[in-house]
Amino acid sequence: MRSLHPWFVTVLPALVVGGIGGGLFAIAHVPLAWMLGALFATTLAALAGYRMVVPASLRSPFVVVLGVLVGSWFAPDMMGHVVRWWPSLLALLPYIALVTLVTTLCFVRISRYDPVTAFFCSAPGGFSEMVVAGERAGGDLRRIALIHAIRVLIVVSVLPVFAWLVEAETAGVTGPALPSAGLRDLVLLAGCGTVGGVAGAILRLPAGPLLGAMVASGAAHMAGLVQGAPPDWSVAAAQVVIGAAAGCRFTGTDPRMILRTLGESVLSTTLMLLLAAAAALLLHLATGLPFAALLLAFIPGGLAETSLIAIVLAVDPAFVATHHVLRIAVIVLAVPWAWRIYRRLAWGGAPPV
Repeated sequence: MRSLHPWFVTVLPALVVGGIGGGLFAIAHVPLAWMLGALFATTLAALAGYRMVVPASLRSPFVVVLGVLVGSWFAPDMMGHVVRWWPSLLALLPYIALVTLVTTLCFVRISRYDPVTAFFCSAPGGFSEMVVAGERAGGDLRRIALIHAIRVLIVVSVLPVFAWLVEAETAGVTGPALPSAGLRDLVLLAGCGTVGGVAGAILRLPAGPLLGAMVASGAAHMAGLVQGAPPDWSVAAAQVVIGAAAGCRFTGTDPRMILRTLGESVLSTTLMLLLAAAAALLLHLATGLPFAALLLAFIPGGLAETSLIAIVLAVDPAFVATHHVLRIAVIVLAVPWAWRIYRRLAWGGAPPV
């Protein structure tokens, strides 16, 4: 029983608080209610001093459910749509570079951050990777983590409400909502999630469990082996766990430091969102791809959170998830290389000590 004690003290309260928050938001008909309600409830509880945790061992199975769900939108005729996506996929590369440059300058010139911290606060994604790489380079670990955590909080909170208000009428690269899978298909989807999630984690892919489950589920759907999606209750449960996990990131953080960092994070996130909107509008005008789908594909949110937003708002999750997987992969692979170039340009080799 002693080994279960931390779970009852820190994990169960997070799930209960998140579930209550999600339920209240659902009653109020808030968009993406279960995730946003869990996110806000656990964030407020964490800032009030309650120690809550959603461990990776608990989050991963629900992220796998989400990966299977996103893969369910990969229809047999999807390859015909992918051909239309290449302009926006290519546009991600200059977009990431521009966002990182503009936001770095903002942090250095306006917020007076040191260049190391500014650089690793500015990548539009890769929360865990940027924290680790930034600490290794000598940046302010707590500030980097806070900036990215608040960025995800703002994006996940603001975007569903905005998309709901405009009703995402031009999202139409997707069909009607998917039916729930039957018993046979549920068993096959469970197998896809297990094999794909484990493979993604072993291969250390970006967002490995989610990406692996998404690829396995998508392949099964594109091959016509499986039809339908996981049931609605599993989607709601995934929203609660993922939202609570995001809110619990603020556990143990000094509220005064959050207040000091909040304005800087709001400014940088606003810049990122404006650049994402500009990129989405330009690509919409150039390619005819739906603006709502492009906006969701370019916003600097987490893969799990943005995929959920796409599913709930009926904006093609396959399109959105594919772009976010590429965005995270580019950031994780390119940032260390870009950091070396940035360091040479700024200090001629190594940062001052």
